[in-house]
Amino acid sequence: GCSFLLALMQKHRRRERRFGRDMETIGFAVYEVPPE
Repeated sequence: GCSFLLALMQKHRRRERRFGRDMETIGFAVYEVPPE
């Protein structure tokens, strides 16, 4: 799951830097929250 998220974030980051910033914040939040 984490790998997929990271890959997606990297892809978006390369395509759109502006959106990448928002994605980074969301990714951090998801990463901080443990899976239930």
